[in-house]
Amino acid sequence: MDDTQVPQTGADRTDDLFLPDDVLLPVVEGLIFASETPLGIPAIRALLDEEFEQPGAITDGRIAEAIDRLNKDYEQQNRVFFIQAIADGYCFMTREAFAPWVSKLYRNKQVKRINQSALETLSIIAYKQPISKPDIENIRRSNSDYAVKILLERNLITVVGRGETVGKPLLYGTTREFLMHFGLKSIRELPKLREISEIMKDDDFEFEQQMRIRMDSPDGESAPESTPEDMNEDTQA
Repeated sequence: MDDTQVPQTGADRTDDLFLPDDVLLPVVEGLIFASETPLGIPAIRALLDEEFEQPGAITDGRIAEAIDRLNKDYEQQNRVFFIQAIADGYCFMTREAFAPWVSKLYRNKQVKRINQSALETLSIIAYKQPISKPDIENIRRSNSDYAVKILLERNLITVVGRGETVGKPLLYGTTREFLMHFGLKSIRELPKLREISEIMKDDDFEFEQQMRIRMDSPDGESAPESTPEDMNEDTQA
C-alpha cells in the first residue's frame, strides 16, 4: 500500500495557511514535473495563491528555496535528474553523465534537419536581435528568405517589431522555444563570441556547431546538411 501523504486541498485542509517544507517541497516538485513547459516561480505562486485564496501565503523566496532543497536532495541521492532554470522557468533535466544512456532511447527517433543557411541565420538573429532581414543578408551576403521562413515555422524566431529605416522592415528575435531548445535561462546566457560577421568566416563556429548537434541528431552526431527540398521532411537520425 502506498503510504505517501498527499497534501490536502482547500475543501479538506485546516485553516493553517503556512505549508511546512515537507509538504511544500513535493507540491513544487509535482507541479514542475507535470508541466509540459518550463514553469516559472510566479506561475507556481499563482497556483498556491489560488489554492489558499490568500495572495502571498507562500512567497517567491520560499518557492526558490524549495527548488534548491530539492536539487540538493537529488544530488545527495545521486539521482539522474535535477531541476534546471530554463526560459524564465524550471523543468527537469537529465544529468550530463547519464546523457549517453538516455540518448539510446532516441536512436531511431525521426528528426527534422536544418541546413547551413538556416543555422547561420539563426546564429545571427540570436546575437544581433532585434535585427531585420536586410541586415541579416548584409552579414551573410546572400538571400535569407527561405532560412527565415523555416525558422519562423520551427518557432525558433518571431517578429518583434519594425525598424526605423526606409520601408520599416520587420525585426526578428529569438523565442522562448529557442531558449528551451538550447537549454538557456535567458538570452544573456549566450556564449560571448566575436562579432558575428567575423565568426561567419571561421571554420570553428562553436555555437553554430552546438546548434547543429542539438537540432540534427538526438544522439549527438551531426547529420548531413539537408536541401530546401527535404528540410521539411522527417528523416531518420
